[in-house]
Amino acid sequence: MQIPNANAAPAASAARLEIVVGIDPGTRVLGYGAIVVGARGPRFFAAGVLRAKPADVPTRLGQIRSELDLLFQRLKPTVIVVEQAFAARNVQSALRIGEGRGVVLGCAAVTGARIVQFAPAVAKKSLVGNGAADKSQVARMVEQLLGVKSKGLPLDASDALALALAFTSRSHFDTSRTSANSALQIALRSTAKAHTPVSIAMKHASTKRRKSVRGVSALGFAAQPAVKSTRRSP
Repeated sequence: MQIPNANAAPAASAARLEIVVGIDPGTRVLGYGAIVVGARGPRFFAAGVLRAKPADVPTRLGQIRSELDLLFQRLKPTVIVVEQAFAARNVQSALRIGEGRGVVLGCAAVTGARIVQFAPAVAKKSLVGNGAADKSQVARMVEQLLGVKSKGLPLDASDALALALAFTSRSHFDTSRTSANSALQIALRSTAKAHTPVSIAMKHASTKRRKSVRGVSALGFAAQPAVKSTRRSP
């Protein structure tokens, strides 16, 4: 299990960095992956797996909870991305997945971090371009994006990093789209305002004023036209 020391976590508020932690839930093995997002994009921070010792389900969930609480204390995440539930092959598998997710969501809520949930296909689509990509394809893309090929990460950890990267990618896209929409709305409002009946009338009035003040003197008084006198000289 690769967990950095508590002092190793960068000060997100001071440096305006965001620590995004992805979690691939499980009742036996839980994968986690943390990235730091700054002005230069995401970079690798930590990744690994939490393994519960062989025991009954409640005991394993308790072990996972304790380890996960410690992990979050050390990583100090600002965003926690949890893999969303998906269709399982049988009822028992679905129950185990739900139990594991419940523990993760509870631990995440205590931290005060923002909690985001993505379906596995969403993360795969964001990174690989294929929502049905297998774990090895996802792992290769994660290695390429974060330069962690030499670390030999478990596939569960790669899946967790993929969740964190997917959040970063989608957040950047949503921010760009929001900015573009805002600029478009401002442009549309300006165009509409310029073509309202009131604005058109104001333009006509302005034109008439310009024509009427052609004879205005330097003092601001209207220059009176010269009147030809009809009186004869004596």
